[in-house]
Amino acid sequence: MIKNYLKIALRHLKKNPGYSFINIAGLAVGMACCLLISLYVLHEISYDRFHQRSDRIFRVRLDLNLNDIWYREASIPFPAAEAFKNDFPEVEEAVRLYKNIEFPLLRVGDRKFAEEKFLFGDPGVLKVFDFPLLKGDAETALHDPSSVILSQDAAQRYFGDADPIGQIIQYENQFDLKVTGVAANVPQNSHFTFDFLAPLEFQMNIWESQTGQEGREKKWFWTGSWTYLLLSDARAAETVAAKLPAFVLKYFPDRIKSGLELSLQPLTDIHLHSHLDNEVDPAAAGNILYVYLFSAIAVLILLIAGINFVNLTTARFTSRAREVGMRKVVGAKRSQLIGQLIGEAVIASALAMSLALVLVEIGLPSFNQLTSRALEFRLFENWFGMAAIVGVVFTVGLSSGIYPALLLVRFNPTGIIKRSLTPGSGAERFRKILVVTQFAISTILIIGLGVIYQQLQFLREKSLGFEKEQILFVKARPEVNVKFDTFREELLRHPGIHGVAGTSNVPGEGAFGYRFIPEGGSADQPAMLPLLLVDFDFLETMDIVIQQGRGLSRTSPSDISQGFLLNEKAVEQFGWQNNPIGKKMSLFAPGTNEIAKSGNVIGVIKDYHFESLHHEVKPLVITYFTGHSYYAIKLAAGNVLENIALIENTWRQFSPDWPVEYFFLDRKLEQLYNNEQKLAQVVNYFAALAILIAGLGLFGLSTFAAERRTREIGVRKVLGATAAGLAGLLSKDFVKLVLLANLIAWPVAYYMMNTWLQDFAYRIEINWLVFVLASVLTLVIAVITVSTQAIKAALANPVESLRYE
Repeated sequence: MIKNYLKIALRHLKKNPGYSFINIAGLAVGMACCLLISLYVLHEISYDRFHQRSDRIFRVRLDLNLNDIWYREASIPFPAAEAFKNDFPEVEEAVRLYKNIEFPLLRVGDRKFAEEKFLFGDPGVLKVFDFPLLKGDAETALHDPSSVILSQDAAQRYFGDADPIGQIIQYENQFDLKVTGVAANVPQNSHFTFDFLAPLEFQMNIWESQTGQEGREKKWFWTGSWTYLLLSDARAAETVAAKLPAFVLKYFPDRIKSGLELSLQPLTDIHLHSHLDNEVDPAAAGNILYVYLFSAIAVLILLIAGINFVNLTTARFTSRAREVGMRKVVGAKRSQLIGQLIGEAVIASALAMSLALVLVEIGLPSFNQLTSRALEFRLFENWFGMAAIVGVVFTVGLSSGIYPALLLVRFNPTGIIKRSLTPGSGAERFRKILVVTQFAISTILIIGLGVIYQQLQFLREKSLGFEKEQILFVKARPEVNVKFDTFREELLRHPGIHGVAGTSNVPGEGAFGYRFIPEGGSADQPAMLPLLLVDFDFLETMDIVIQQGRGLSRTSPSDISQGFLLNEKAVEQFGWQNNPIGKKMSLFAPGTNEIAKSGNVIGVIKDYHFESLHHEVKPLVITYFTGHSYYAIKLAAGNVLENIALIENTWRQFSPDWPVEYFFLDRKLEQLYNNEQKLAQVVNYFAALAILIAGLGLFGLSTFAAERRTREIGVRKVLGATAAGLAGLLSKDFVKLVLLANLIAWPVAYYMMNTWLQDFAYRIEINWLVFVLASVLTLVIAVITVSTQAIKAALANPVESLRYE
């Protein structure tokens, strides 16, 4: 009988190729989308779980409230790690990581490299984290302050097939590092990666040799290190967390104790749940919101495809009434009939899954490019994945086959044989509910896509308060900083360069917080404000507007050591709206109680967005400094490549050992909204697929409806009905369902997109026109789809229609 059931199932698929294609292809597309998004979601939630003790590893985060502004840091002071080991018996190991803002210059022989992925860490890093060494001894690899561990890729890049152990790499043309280990490449699903890992003691020795005194890394002011704790037990985190307030009171400076909080972040939460300043790799940070959104899209797409499958299967099963009646007459049991019909649905589901697996293999490279991931689909290497796929096949088959099977087997066989079964109102109502659900989901996706694109357009067009076009940012170097005036003058001699300025930060990426004593304030309660360090030409180069007073000027030498600029928010915070010019301010040196600069406010600038539009504009202080991190170069409109070549040639005169690193500001700013752009692209593709799948289903249902009403159409034509009138008659019911779907979709879509927009400090008001356009689009698609079949039926010969059946 099983062989017979299989033969009958395949015969029905072959007998109705159109329905079979719509059914299986629509379901396959939905399954493929679900599988692709599942790969992405599983990858995102797998971050840092490859460490064997990941459930016992926690990172310490710092939250500081100064002057009603919260500073949320992923890093804490350097001495905290040793204090944690001494004060907390629950802490088995405490290790620190550190990364220089400047990419170090490394040299092997005549070859030079600028390395971005260069980390410093305590020797215990290899005890806490699982970074297996392919060569070298993990116990001793970082004990020598002048040692370094290379990743497998870095070892190949530097030394080829030669043994790297014992080789010397020169650091910044001054210090030698000896290779003591080669680590396997860090997995992609790690919240930090490295190509070079050197002892933190090496960097501390450099700091002390440069200053000639005890480094600030030994004090409790500078939050410069990422600190990780390996606890004796995962449950010990609650005990440690309860002791953190006392820890703060014991070690941190008195003036910030009241507003400072420490807390523990589980290692496996960092990638998706950590939206902090000073992350190890901000560009690689994920967002749990997008995991939820992608998961919801996957479920919705599969649900739409499943609804298609159920609807068409239910519709076609009712045409098999006589077959079921005959089987019942010749003795088939109820359970056998149900098993046969469900089995056929499972076979169709399995065929759809087979096609879906092929589509996943074809679409995975494009999906990886879309999500900036390197996902792999290894079906036969993952027993859990295979089990999940089999589970989906049986779940979809069972859910689509159970209802029509129960519908058919409950009828009297005598009545079934005499006539084809006409489904009751319950079956019709069920199919209508499914169609409404399907188009409601499609409409929600279209509305979501429209709102996302409007918000992205708003972000692109919003005035940021500074010039972003034709601005090239070049990564600064110390050897260029000491001759910056000459470098600037050399560039300005050329007509293609309109401005050159030095700065500590890139507009849009924020600024570091420093402590200030405003006039009327005290050293015990300093104000913590973002500080931008610039030269005389920064405001002019970036077209930042001065509201009051003046900017930094070469004609006023005192500006170098005494001049401060404030933005409007800072003036408001200090309560100096009436007369800010001339107010006194003092700036603490970073990591110390010493005053680095005292002077007066000489100007007030118009607020500009020095952070992304996810954040409201904060108070900002600007002052003069020569240790630039970047050079902003305003280019003339015209031959960009020629101007860049000019900059490169000039750069080589001042920094022959270091390659010039540059980027355009407008492109850099676009990267701040990468997640939103990726979301828009994903929703775009999957909204189109949702409409396609829903349209296929509607096409199949309208074809079936036209077939059922063949005689009625023939009679109406004989009585004078026009083709347009008949098309309207057949389309009317489906249009009502689509309209109802839109009414349901509107409030749901509004709630979802309004929640998403809350992530932006500056956002659009949701436009009702998006909802109208989404509804019009779904209606047009539905009318075109249904009318195609309705017109085809209306144009048929009425004689043939009357002879139907």
